[in-house]
Amino acid sequence: MSAVEVITIVVALWGAWLSTALAIRDYFKDRPRLKVYSFVGELPVPSGKPPRFIILQVTNVGHRPITICEAGLELSNGSYKDYNPITGPYSLPKKLEGGDLLNIPIVYERVKAFHLAIKNEATWFTNVYVMDAERRVYRTSLPHDDDVFSESSNIQA
Repeated sequence: MSAVEVITIVVALWGAWLSTALAIRDYFKDRPRLKVYSFVGELPVPSGKPPRFIILQVTNVGHRPITICEAGLELSNGSYKDYNPITGPYSLPKKLEGGDLLNIPIVYERVKAFHLAIKNEATWFTNVYVMDAERRVYRTSLPHDDDVFSESSNIQA
């Protein structure tokens, strides 16, 4: 093998490695990514005690737009309890561009009513979740607030 052939092979291998590395980087950089956080909060009302909410804070930390189609609670048996607001400023679906933030309130009284409706089943709420238009599920743990979740550490359903 001549020196020119060796140099040609080395340059070809280096180019193949570099293009593969850049393709992998672009794949991971361009994928949809959401950060989901949950907390217990209240929304102000003109009079009376403000209702309690489980608030899902969803942030698109990727570069691609993502459409959020569903939000709710995940049960220990793997099923989902959908709590999509149908009307108003929190209605779904919502499109999130890169860097956009969306707060989705879930009325705690609705959660408690569902909890009481299936009280005898051996299941409980484990996570809160959002689902995008491509049916990818993004989860986070339930918020823990002693006033709201005083019945148990998980909302037993």
